[in-house]
Amino acid sequence: MPAVWDHMVWAALLEIVFLLAVLGGRGSKVMADRFLKAARVLLIILYFSAAFWKLTTSWYDTYTSCAPVLLSELLSGLAPASVLPAGSMPANFLLKISPIFVAALEFAVPWALIANPPAGVLLAMVFHQTINLMPMTYAGGFSLAVITRLVMYVPGTLAAAFKLSAPFTAPLLLLQALWWQCMAVWTQRPARSWRSPSCTCVG
Repeated sequence: MPAVWDHMVWAALLEIVFLLAVLGGRGSKVMADRFLKAARVLLIILYFSAAFWKLTTSWYDTYTSCAPVLLSELLSGLAPASVLPAGSMPANFLLKISPIFVAALEFAVPWALIANPPAGVLLAMVFHQTINLMPMTYAGGFSLAVITRLVMYVPGTLAAAFKLSAPFTAPLLLLQALWWQCMAVWTQRPARSWRSPSCTCVG
């Protein structure tokens, strides 16, 4: 059986929901409403499931958890050594609490999508962008697969934004492309070593 990443399963499940919504018929408006209601609930359940699987003893042990590795990689890409030196007390503290921080963030996303969808979308976008800034353990496929479906929680927002900012769309897209290109170059620079009391990570 070929290797299948989690986000591929997520995408497949959402596509199945779409097919079932369409097969139900009764007009495009009813089908769209049926799909959006079911897909929103499903994506929230999937987010909770991703967070749930982190409720293990190995995840909260910095020796076996991948959280310190991921956070050290992110910090080495965002924080200059002059601001957050490797092996310093603040750096080691962040690595030590990283399992709790990452799990809390993953639980916060679905709760926010339930309580306040626009705020949940913003939090999810920040979460997924941090994943995109980790070149060594790059899991951008997961972020791309999910972030493109977050529009389900704010239907009509994208179309309205393009309509209001039509004259500025091309310049804004160009600036955004340049920004992400700069970020890509920045994160690909030579890595430095981060050491915590329990593990050595390179980020």
